[in-house]
Amino acid sequence: MNNKLIEIKNLKKTYNHLNGKITLFKDLNIIIQKGDLVALVGPSGSGKSSLIHLMALLDEPSKGNIKINSISTNNLRKKKKIKLEEKKFPLYFKIIIYYMILQQ
Repeated sequence: MNNKLIEIKNLKKTYNHLNGKITLFKDLNIIIQKGDLVALVGPSGSGKSSLIHLMALLDEPSKGNIKINSISTNNLRKKKKIKLEEKKFPLYFKIIIYYMILQQ
């Protein structure tokens, strides 16, 4: 049995900005096992919310792969992402994500 809840491999996220491209993550690798307690900490603007948006399938990575319960999210269409989110994300994770979105 696979205990990996979220597996991120070689994640890169780049945004276009007036001053050029901004790269938040470059070759980020994370494995979150079922039952893990995870805290994202860092200064304002370090990419905490952006990483949560990516893990919640609200944004697309520029490069890399995000797997949720061993299901790759790279080429999922919007309807399949919604079904995956409904089935795989616990309610408390959704509440945290929506709270963070409202704070912006």
